[in-house]
Amino acid sequence: MARVQGELALSDISTTELRRRIMKEHGLIPPKPPPYFLPEQDEYDESTIDFPKTSLMKYIETKYNIKLRLDIYRGSINDVCSRYGWEVDRATISRWRKIIRRYLIDS
Repeated sequence: MARVQGELALSDISTTELRRRIMKEHGLIPPKPPPYFLPEQDEYDESTIDFPKTSLMKYIETKYNIKLRLDIYRGSINDVCSRYGWEVDRATISRWRKIIRRYLIDS
C-alpha cells in the first residue's frame, strides 16, 4: 500500500483504535465532560458547542425558534421534516444530522 506524505496507511492504525473511532462516530461512547467544574460554573452542557451553519440552517432556526442541534434528533427524519413544514427534504436532514454529530464528536 503506497503512502501519501502526511497520511497514514490503513495498516498504521491498530484494530483497537479503528474500533474506538467507529464506536465514537456512531455515538456509542459518551463524550467526556471536562475534568473539573469551577464552583461558579454551570453544569457542563454539550449543547453550548456550536457548529458552522448554512443559511438554510439559520433560516430554520429563526423561523421555528429552535436550536437545530437539539431539535434535529427528536423523532425520525420524516418527523423532523414535517415539523419544519417539509421546507427541508429528508436527504438534507440526514446530512445535517451527520454534520452535527461529527462536529460534536470532534469538539
